[in-house]
Amino acid sequence: VYPARNAAAEAASSQILLFLDDDITPLRDLVMNHLRHYEDKDIAALIGAAVNDKNQPMVPVPKEFVESSHLEQAFTYRGDFDTPLRNIGFMFAGNFSVRRDVFVKLGGWDEHIFNYGDRDMGIRLVAADYRMDYDPEAKIIHHVAKQGGSRVTDRQNRVEPWLRCVSIHYVALKHLKGRMFIKHGLYK
Repeated sequence: VYPARNAAAEAASSQILLFLDDDITPLRDLVMNHLRHYEDKDIAALIGAAVNDKNQPMVPVPKEFVESSHLEQAFTYRGDFDTPLRNIGFMFAGNFSVRRDVFVKLGGWDEHIFNYGDRDMGIRLVAADYRMDYDPEAKIIHHVAKQGGSRVTDRQNRVEPWLRCVSIHYVALKHLKGRMFIKHGLYK
């Protein structure tokens, strides 16, 4: 998935890149709800909301989440918060836009990762002092397809769950230390 996303970014001519999963339905004005944020020159990336059903209610943002570190947010996010958030540490690759120049400076998606590349990208954005915001109005319905792509729910494929496990450990080794590594790298 990530090599294909990097190739698409390289071929794109737009200054804003929008990445979406292959098993989504965009809701009204998705693209405009992403693009309007880039009028603010300080925003490097925007995360949109993801729900599994059009009628699924959005949830309030827990105080503990807002007060947690960017690294903690990267490993505990939800895509259905009801409130816009500024300068966040979580990322969802299924509904994500980024300035092309920022994406290039970061080296694009890490192609060593099978899954959890969004966590890695979000952590790298924050570590490089780029601002990421979240907007619940930039919403998709995420159908969570059972087969295809990089899904690990496909019981016919015995390799993908192993690759997902290796991916989370790789991301944890790359970014976490101490208790954070134990909690999110070993426990998961």
